[in-house]
Amino acid sequence: MRAAVRGVNGAVVYSWQPEAVRQRVRAGQVQHAPIPESLALRFGMKGANTGGVA
Repeated sequence: MRAAVRGVNGAVVYSWQPEAVRQRVRAGQVQHAPIPESLALRFGMKGANTGGVA
């Protein structure tokens, strides 16, 4: 993932655990965001911030 964002002007990385990803991918042009609630519900999650547990 680091290599993928290295050459871009801006990116948003969506993750079930954005804080964990933020620790690994530190770049000024990268925003880290949780998976949107609508996608979490669509894929069977009880809520968007369940820590990756379905």
